[in-house]
Order: sequence, then C-alpha cells, then structure tokens
Amino acid sequence: MIVRGYPGWLWIPVVLMVLSLLGVLPTIEYRPHKVFYVLGLLFPLLALLLINSKRHREARAEWVKLRQKRQRIAKIIHTQRQRARRRAG
Repeated sequence: MIVRGYPGWLWIPVVLMVLSLLGVLPTIEYRPHKVFYVLGLLFPLLALLLINSKRHREARAEWVKLRQKRQRIAKIIHTQRQRARRRAG
C-alpha cells in the first residue's frame, strides 16, 4: 500500500520493527549466541533507518503524486464513459 501511494500504511512496518526490537531485547538474560542477538537488533534498526532516510521519504512523496495522477485519470475516464453512455442511451 505504501508503493500505491498511501503513506499512512507505513506505520505497519514501523510497528513490526519496534515489536521485533522489543522482542529481542529481553532475550539477553538467556545468553543467546552473540551473532544472532546482534543480528536480531541490527536488522530492525537498519529497517527503521531505511524508512527514515531522505531517499525513502522522497520516493514516498513521488508515490503519492503518482496515486493522485492515477485518480485524476480514472475520474476523467469515468466521466467520459458516462457521457458516452448518455449519448448512446
């Protein structure tokens, strides 16, 4: 949905990454393997960093513009079809 131009849906991956971090943090008590623990912390943090990057924000803004263009085109096509039906009917 983010790629379709709905930026509000971005909160779903953000919440998942935060929950992932919160799920990994308390496991330090059980002395997990250091590599797995660090990777469990690193990947969600990298994903959040990517989501917050300037390039990603610019891409989301472009996707919103594209969605708006698609909606305008769909509205134009819809009105043209209605006019054609009125003329035919």
